[in-house]
Amino acid sequence: MPHALLILGTSAPPSLLTDALDQAGVAWSTDVDDSGDHPAVILRESPHAAARRLFERDGASLLRGGVMWARQLLDAEQATRDRSRVFASVDAVLRGDADTLAAISGLIGTELPVAPPGQVEVVDALPERAWGPLADVITALDAVAERTPDELAAIDARLDDLVAGAADQFADLDRTTARSLHTMRRAGEHQRWLEQLEENQRAQAEELLRLDRAVTSLDKKKRRPLPERAARKIQRAPRAIRRRASIQRRKLQALKSGQVSGATPPLSAHPSPVPHGALAPAASPTASVAVPDPERLAEIAGVVVSIIIPVYNEVRLTEKCVKTVRHNPPSVPHELILVNDCSTDPEARRLADLDGVRYFENDTNLGFVGTCNRGAAEARGAYLFFLNSDTEMTSGALDAMLATFRLFPGTGAVGAKLLFPDGKVQDAGGIVWQDASAWNYGRDRHPADPELNYARAVDYVAGAALMVPAALFEHFGGFDAYYSPAYYEDVDLCMKLTHGGWPVIYQPAAVVYHREGASYGTDVVRDQGKHNQVINRDKFLRRWKDELLAHRPNGAQPELEKERSITKRALVIDARVVTADQDAGSLRMSNLFAILQREGYKVTFIPQNLLFHQPYVRQLQARGIEVHTRPFLDDVEDFLHDRGPEFDVVILSRLEVAEQQLDAVRRWCTTSTIIYDTVDLHFLREEREMAVRGAITTGGDHAATRRSELSAIARSDITFVCSTVEAELLAEVVPDTRVEVVSLVHDEAPTTTPASSRRGLLFVGGMEHPPNIDGATWMATAIMPLLARTHPDVELHIVGSKMPPELHELAGPRVRVHGFVEDLEPLYEQVRVCLAPLRFGAGVKGKITQAMVRGVPTVATTVAMEGIPAVDGESVLIADGAEAFAAAVARLLDDDELWCLLATSGQRVVAEHFSIDALTERVRRALPR
Repeated sequence: MPHALLILGTSAPPSLLTDALDQAGVAWSTDVDDSGDHPAVILRESPHAAARRLFERDGASLLRGGVMWARQLLDAEQATRDRSRVFASVDAVLRGDADTLAAISGLIGTELPVAPPGQVEVVDALPERAWGPLADVITALDAVAERTPDELAAIDARLDDLVAGAADQFADLDRTTARSLHTMRRAGEHQRWLEQLEENQRAQAEELLRLDRAVTSLDKKKRRPLPERAARKIQRAPRAIRRRASIQRRKLQALKSGQVSGATPPLSAHPSPVPHGALAPAASPTASVAVPDPERLAEIAGVVVSIIIPVYNEVRLTEKCVKTVRHNPPSVPHELILVNDCSTDPEARRLADLDGVRYFENDTNLGFVGTCNRGAAEARGAYLFFLNSDTEMTSGALDAMLATFRLFPGTGAVGAKLLFPDGKVQDAGGIVWQDASAWNYGRDRHPADPELNYARAVDYVAGAALMVPAALFEHFGGFDAYYSPAYYEDVDLCMKLTHGGWPVIYQPAAVVYHREGASYGTDVVRDQGKHNQVINRDKFLRRWKDELLAHRPNGAQPELEKERSITKRALVIDARVVTADQDAGSLRMSNLFAILQREGYKVTFIPQNLLFHQPYVRQLQARGIEVHTRPFLDDVEDFLHDRGPEFDVVILSRLEVAEQQLDAVRRWCTTSTIIYDTVDLHFLREEREMAVRGAITTGGDHAATRRSELSAIARSDITFVCSTVEAELLAEVVPDTRVEVVSLVHDEAPTTTPASSRRGLLFVGGMEHPPNIDGATWMATAIMPLLARTHPDVELHIVGSKMPPELHELAGPRVRVHGFVEDLEPLYEQVRVCLAPLRFGAGVKGKITQAMVRGVPTVATTVAMEGIPAVDGESVLIADGAEAFAAAVARLLDDDELWCLLATSGQRVVAEHFSIDALTERVRRALPR
């Protein structure tokens, strides 16, 4: 008997549940279905979590999200009223509530799993005022299973009345939700800290002590901390002695960690690391300094990052800062260092008793500069993270900063996005003007503003949350005592790094809250500490006067000055946010972004549907790509009107984008080279589908598509296609147009499992694409029965994002339908043959090149192999028709020698024709000189 699983308020069920249901053979759906009489489990997410998720995904306001949640719950109740059913919350299932699990298990006949401890996200209830007139509806629905039909009908009518009267409110709330939601989230974070920090503190302190003991035990003679008396002696010693001691420690550390230089890695088949030149061209480094790779260091037992907190009074704030660091630690070995700069507060001594903290005291007051340098001298980490005592860390901030050194090899320092306690931006990367004035760019703006949320090279990042490789900090002399006691030491260090060839990167994915002026005040006239800012600005100007001549006068064109070194800009508009782990077209576009950055372009990206699709938007922003979506952008042409003239290149990806945006781009981007990226030739794909199936899945007219696409090609300056077959076709049809073949890119990623240990077949494809749906269906229904005659035990794995219900129905004893799989590596290590049974389509098929690069042989149709220069029988097996295809698969299942030949030859084909160098050269030819 089939069963239904209805998940409310989310775009997809938690994978923990769907995996268990699939394995138990329980059919489920996220759609409310009023047909049939099978039992139903209605799992509802809280309205608060649903509203937050809908905001992050679609930019919907709280009121709109609440309405959608309420309407879906009412529809589910109405559709399942005459069935056996269970109502439960998603959180209750994942927490393992015994009564809830028992009720569901009894209904569907399978045991549901429980999430591991700490894996359940707690979403605080939003204040009632956030919902306005919808609050009473939500309250009334909270126990929907206990409501009578009359009560539910009354709630339904009330909801209809509210929606009818809320049209104007929707428009206003959609523009203000981001701020209100962030404020409420912030309140929720504080509440969770108050409730959870005490119970977590002991366990985290024990873990820090364990890590500290592990580090010390590596080499007790070389790695143990200096005794306190010796440390004080070195601190009082002349600078030269302290420097020599520090250098020796760095050398020992380098030997332990196996430090490597920051060479630019090859472009990956996944969202790719980008060299620093993509953000801002830098001079060659003034000296060869070994900068360690954070990921490599994480594999050894050494300390990767030392978190250094200088302390002067403000004991309560310091304790809070330490707690937030413990609550949001990095995922790599680390240490926490507190340096007390002769605080006058008698309670400061209790900081020494904090568990898991290395505590030091200065003999004399050294100020911020001297105290930070003292902390650096005591540190054992390969990376130093300077953190003000009046800050609060957020989840993932430290990992995001460390990842920046991998994303942008050659980076000198990384800074966080600093927010005021009320959630407004305090600093999103600094600007230094010609007169040496320093600006916190983005001050008082919304924290989600797209212009503040992409990684970029900046003049400086604030010392309140600054990470720098220890080797570079030592090489450039640390924070210069010239600026003691404080102010401009961070700006000066960043200038030294930048002019030494080590760019400074602002990373918005790292968020830190900062109570500005808690130690030194905020008034440069009345506060003595803050007055040093004025004095040190003059010092800084005297030192850097010649270099500052290249900067703009104070306040002139800050939107350009914030990324002064950028001279080339590219705008890319695609149908939706690229999801490189879900489809080959997105992966190709992701690599195209990286190539543009390698060529020195700043990339701005707009998804035509304007949806804020997470986590993909933030992944792009962390790579230095400016992304514009709702709720900050409501119309693409408005953006083109405002900023069109600044772009040197505009790329319109896919036909639907070119149809809607090409005229506006021509109107507003008057000096741009316009590139139409077909991804695949839509009209060619539709013509082939019509020939095979007698109809087009989308219901379109292939003749109309042909006219539209050829028009877009004619009106563009350059057209990108994926395969040489498409380029040759266009040369015949529109001979006067300029066409470049820009295909897929792959790095080496071979698997290691030998042929004799492999079992099974694999089909991978994004299931929004009609050729993939048809191919998977044809494989399961026509070819697998033929294979069963000779190989009755062979199993087919079908993997793909956005899997439609009809493909789930193909599942059976010899066919496994996985849906989206985040990491395909285990399957590539397991299966014997990859498949491309496509009967129509166009472009180069990523499923084939991905299999080739991993060394897993492929059986493909002639159509599927277009654009891939592989020889049948040498690097691939090509077969058309069910009988021939099944026979080719059987050959590879039985013949180890043939398997090895195709595996090796396929990898060679990809290396020769789908390398980053080959693709970069083709893109370079299309870019303006």
